[in-house]
Amino acid sequence: MNCDDAAAVYRELPSADIDVVLAALNELRSARQRAVEALVGAAAHGTDYLELQRLSIELLNDSDPTIRRSAVQVLGHLARRWQALDLQRVIPLLKSASTDPAVASAVGDALDDIDTYMRSRKRGR
Repeated sequence: MNCDDAAAVYRELPSADIDVVLAALNELRSARQRAVEALVGAAAHGTDYLELQRLSIELLNDSDPTIRRSAVQVLGHLARRWQALDLQRVIPLLKSASTDPAVASAVGDALDDIDTYMRSRKRGR
């Protein structure tokens, strides 16, 4: 039996061999890659930059470093494409994220994009 701590639900675990485990992991990796591609694609082609900003801010805390890095990149793309970000929220979050080795270089690029494309609107940097 397994206990799901969040919901305190007990359930039987299915039996599985290594092939089932590997297939599930491959599905998970593929789903993450699709999510990253969709996120970056939405930044390049989407029309709702406010929702993308909100989602990217949320994803800065994701457990997957690839998703965190993509969220940082999207914030930079939004600065470049829309010249619109809530800089009072985004810049401190990016500065905080710069301590994460998995995203530090992407943070530098995003801050450069903000500086280049939103110079006249920038606050707090």
